[in-house]
Formats: sequence, C-alpha cells, structure tokens
Amino acid sequence: MNVLMAQEERRYLVNCWAGGVHMATGETEDLSEVAGAMNSWLRTPRTRQLVAQWPFLRT
Repeated sequence: MNVLMAQEERRYLVNCWAGGVHMATGETEDLSEVAGAMNSWLRTPRTRQLVAQWPFLRT
C-alpha cells in the first residue's frame, strides 16, 4: 500500500498493490481511515474485505 498527500488540500490518495497488481484505490480527507485501511491491508490483504470495510476504496 502506498499513500500520497495532496499538496494544496487535506486529501490522501491510497493505492493497494499485491504481486505487482493494482488491487484497490481511493481517496479520503480522514487520516484515521487511511491508517485503518492500511492496518487491514497489512493484516489480511483481501481486496473484497478491504473495500467492504473501507468505503472510500474501490477496485
């Protein structure tokens, strides 16, 4: 997972990767959502569960 911050606004861009394949992406203004999604992805990297639990992400 990588996270980028927007330069002029409070926005975080999230990308989830597995084996070189881009599995999910999304953006949010809430850093706690980013941290929670990152924790979920690192514990159990299952795309369907991730996007169900964190609605700001999509496949």
